[in-house]
Amino acid sequence: MKKNNEPTIKTHHQLLSYTLCALLVLQPVMPALAAEVNIAGGNTQLDKAGNGVPVVNIATPNQSGISHNQYNDFNVGKEGLILNNATGQLTQSQLGGLIQNNPNLQAGHEAKAIINEVVGANRSQLQGYLEVAGKQASVMVANPYGITCDGCGFINTPNVTLTTGKTIMDANGKLQALEVTQGAISIQGKGLDASQSGALSIISRATEINAQLYAQDLTLIAGSNRVDAAGHVSALQGKGDVPKVAVDTGALGGMYANRIRLVSSEKGVGVNLGNLNARQGDIQLDSSGKLTLNNSLAQGSLNVSATEMTLGGNHKSGQDMVLSSQGKLSVNNASLNSDQQLALKGGDLALEQSTLSAAKAVTVDSTGKLRAANSTVQAGSDVQGKLVGGQTLTLKGTEQQWLNSQLGAGTVLATAQNNLILDEGSTLTGLDGVTLQGGTLNLAGKTSSGGDATLQGTDLQSTRNSLFNAQGDIHLTFSGNANWQGQLTAGRDLTLQAATLDNSGQLAANRHNQITAQSLNNSGLMQAQGSQNLDVGQLDNRGQLQSAGALTLNAETVNNRGLIGSEQQLALTVRDILHVDGSLYAEGPLNVRAGEFLLAGRTTGKQGIAINSNLTAAEGSVLLSSGDIHLQGGELMLSGLLSGDRALTVTGKQFTTGNSAQIQAKDSITLNTEKNAQLAGVFTTLGDLNVVAGTAEN
Repeated sequence: MKKNNEPTIKTHHQLLSYTLCALLVLQPVMPALAAEVNIAGGNTQLDKAGNGVPVVNIATPNQSGISHNQYNDFNVGKEGLILNNATGQLTQSQLGGLIQNNPNLQAGHEAKAIINEVVGANRSQLQGYLEVAGKQASVMVANPYGITCDGCGFINTPNVTLTTGKTIMDANGKLQALEVTQGAISIQGKGLDASQSGALSIISRATEINAQLYAQDLTLIAGSNRVDAAGHVSALQGKGDVPKVAVDTGALGGMYANRIRLVSSEKGVGVNLGNLNARQGDIQLDSSGKLTLNNSLAQGSLNVSATEMTLGGNHKSGQDMVLSSQGKLSVNNASLNSDQQLALKGGDLALEQSTLSAAKAVTVDSTGKLRAANSTVQAGSDVQGKLVGGQTLTLKGTEQQWLNSQLGAGTVLATAQNNLILDEGSTLTGLDGVTLQGGTLNLAGKTSSGGDATLQGTDLQSTRNSLFNAQGDIHLTFSGNANWQGQLTAGRDLTLQAATLDNSGQLAANRHNQITAQSLNNSGLMQAQGSQNLDVGQLDNRGQLQSAGALTLNAETVNNRGLIGSEQQLALTVRDILHVDGSLYAEGPLNVRAGEFLLAGRTTGKQGIAINSNLTAAEGSVLLSSGDIHLQGGELMLSGLLSGDRALTVTGKQFTTGNSAQIQAKDSITLNTEKNAQLAGVFTTLGDLNVVAGTAEN
């Protein structure tokens, strides 16, 4: 089957231009041999130039323009070797000076492709340059027993193929396919120079690169495969042991080309690469096993896919960088930078002491756990590395854990099916906005949004050092418990919805707060510069609920041991019991509707108080207003201080004041009870005192 983006091999009719890098369990590499060419048959001839450089008069090309030469041994010494494709009487060569024409050729019928195939059982040693004299032709060296390149190079050939495959020719003499079942290609010592050729293809079961390799268009294909002339790759049964590593550049190896393409097709066989440099184009790497990559530079894009992947060192791309692993993807002590977009996709994904950055969007997508420690991930970086807006950082994983790490982008989108953890040493910055979604959001670090912020999940956890700020709105929605201990500030509105809200920190909005919860336990500060609306089932307040605008509270039950206050109107609707040991305070009017109001603390409504509830005001309690006070309920019992600067009106079925009661109203006091009025304590007014009751006792 054909693999996407795999190049077809170039000879004259597509002579296989795939390059495969693979490291096999190598047969013992033989020591360097003296240059030796041993022709196996045909009309191929061996000659020498005037300076002693070996000359091979290549075989007569077939009707397809392919000169197929077979050898028992094919080696190139340091002096090099000339493949004679010349038809002129004398032809100037770089290696041998003037050489005579090849008697096997006719003018106008020179070879378009030269195959040098070893049919003997000896490895080829290439220690010098192969030169095509005369008309340019593609060159292939094929040896199933392996090829060692130590200072090899190529002259006057547009396409070079080194392979351990067996050549398969069709009935018309065209190269139909290469069948690779064994053999390794080793580049060592003085390396390989194919910089004068348009394309270099290395096709073998395994490749070892322990030296520098230079090329223009570099393609490597590793594995036991059949590669046909159209570029289709299909698996074959290999011979002998499966290689432990398909391609290995080693500590001293490196690949430097305009473009680099690598395919390693043998399942489970690893690839170790380092020092890849694509000066003008892309780097494309595809491995069916584990791939380890250290240091790469691509003027174009960097595309890497593997069953498992480990990255280290520095990686830079001028275009998009896409790294995909079917399994684990590890980035250790690495720097990944793209001038366009950057995407990491894998199973479990781990970042350790690494930096990921891109001028445009960054995506980190894990189908398993995403864990980062001491790392930086940034989308939308300028040339100085400064964070700019307009770009998106997308983070996905079944679980996310960010430890002592920094996340930044224009917009940050993070999603985790289970836990999403931002520890105390971590920061998350979205210049334009932040959205966090997960099972449990554990936000111990610092989160900042230049726009809106949205948090959604099952539970919210935090610490006293947690900081969460947004210049726009903040929306929090949790189906379970939201436990906030740090400081959260919305530049505009704060909307929070949870089954249970436990706040021991600060929840503040520069405009309005809207809090909805089945249960609210507050021992911290909940504050709004505008209005604050609380719609809860049970409220236990030991802290402060404050607003500069109106504060509206709707609840089933309220136990207030702290402060509930408004600089404007305070309105409480409690369907069951309102218990106040602390304080209710309003600069404007204060309105209470409750099933039962138990007051042991202080209630102040400067512009008036209206209470519609059964009321029990204990000794030491205080009801104060500079305006009117209206009390309405079934049973009204007062044993504390009730003081108003205007009128007091009491309407109920039964009204009782204790001996410690102090009832004061400057304008007037009006008491209306259907049943009994039991009056004790002190009543003081500058106006009328009117009592209308079924019975009255004083």
